Order: sequence, then structure tokens, then C-alpha cells
Amino acid sequence: MKLLQIDPSARHTSSVTRRLTAKFAEEWRKNHSGGEVIRRDLSATALPLITDDWGSTQLEDSKLTPAQRSYLSTSDELIEELRAADTAVIGAPMYNFSISSLLKAWIDQIVRIGKTRGYGPNGGQGLLEKKKVVVIISRGGAYEKGTAMEVFGHRRWRICGGDDR
Repeated sequence: MKLLQIDPSARHTSSVTRRLTAKFAEEWRKNHSGGEVIRRDLSATALPLITDDWGSTQLEDSKLTPAQRSYLSTSDELIEELRAADTAVIGAPMYNFSISSLLKAWIDQIVRIGKTRGYGPNGGQGLLEKKKVVVIISRGGAYEKGTAMEVFGHRRWRICGGDDR
């Protein structure tokens, strides 16, 4: 069994999200003796931004130039890391009413047609089956119903795929 721990917080010692993903990993280890935890610290990972070169993701591997292969190498590494894990725990700190730019860059790198996402007659489908994913969200502030800040509390559902109201 393998757990992939994704830490996208730019903060190290003061990060609530890092503490929570570490606690999750600790509890996971207790329940999966002999299991392996792969930790990905996104603040220590050079994540390329999506550029015009991203179009090369549509090409067959045999048609990629050396420059395109180099550009996609980080994406390939991150996808393999996710593919190898049985479970992933993703910390999702909220900065300025959104997920961190590091988490967004990681998502951009792992969402690839033909590798993690496919399209068929019934629309889009995920290609990484039987993965358990836990998203731990932390944010400062209060967004309770009936308050002036309630309208900003909607950010949670964007990453989780549902509505928290």
C-alpha cells in the first residue's frame, strides 16, 4: 500500500494544512503497517506553467521532440507518482479566496488527456481508477451562513466537486 501526501503550502512551520496532512499520514501508517508514504512538497518542486508547449500532450510519445519530452517530464513524473499510490491526501490551503498557486500548478500537470483523463461517447472520464483521495482544506476567516462573508465560502466545492452549502 502506498500513500501520496501532497503538501502545496508555501508556509512550512506555520502551515495548518501541512500539520493536518502529516497527521493523516501518521494515522494511515498506523493502519497500514509496511505501507509507504511518498511525500511531495510542492514548494520544493519546480512546476512548469502551462505554455504553448502543452499542446505536445496531444501527440503520440513517438512523435515528441527532445524539447517536448523535457517539458513534459515533470508531468510524467507526477502522474506516475499518483498512479503508484493507492491513496492520496492533498492539503488545500486557501489563499486570497482560492487554492494555492502551487496546488493549481500540480493539478495542471496531472490532468492529461489519455493519461489521467479520457473522453468517450458518454463524455469525460477519469483514467486513474480505484484511487482514494482525501482533500484536507484549511482557510482563515469565517464564512458561516448568514454572515457577510458567506458568499466567499463557495471556494471549497471547486476542488472537491460538490457544493458545501
